[in-house]
Amino acid sequence: MPELGSGKKAVALLVVMATILVVMGLTSAILNIVSSHYRLTHHQVSRIQAYYASMAGINYAYEKLRTNDSAWKPADDETKTFFLCRVLDNCPPAPAGASSNKIEESNFPVSIQSVKIEVIGKDVSNCNPPPDDTGFCIKAAANYAYTNPP
Repeated sequence: MPELGSGKKAVALLVVMATILVVMGLTSAILNIVSSHYRLTHHQVSRIQAYYASMAGINYAYEKLRTNDSAWKPADDETKTFFLCRVLDNCPPAPAGASSNKIEESNFPVSIQSVKIEVIGKDVSNCNPPPDDTGFCIKAAANYAYTNPP
C-alpha cells in the first residue's frame, strides 16, 4: 500500500522539474539574445569603420588636390579612380576605360579591404565640390567584409 505522503512528494518533484525546465528555457533565450546582439554590434563596428575609411579617402583626395598633385587632377570630362587598399594584391581592378592608381594603406583594419575614390572633372552637378572650390567632384566607397566575431 502506498503511503499517504508519497503523492505530495511526486507533485513536489514535478514542480521542481518544471521549474528547472522553465529556468533552462529562459537561460537559453537570454543567451541567444546576447549572442545576436554581439554579432549585430560587431557588424555595426565594421560598417562604422568602412564609413570612416571612406571619409579618410575623401580627405586624402582633398589634400592631393589642394597641394596641386597633377596625378589626382582629372580633365574636365575625365574620371580618375584611385584605390586605397590594405594589401595591394587584393585591390580590385579599375573600371573599364578609367585610369586607376593603387595605394597601399596598411593602417586599415582587417575588415576594410579597399576604398575606391573617384575624382571627377568639372561636372559637379550631382555632388558637393571640395571646400576649396576647385570644382572637382570626389566620391568614395569602402569595400569591407563582415568577419565573424572571435
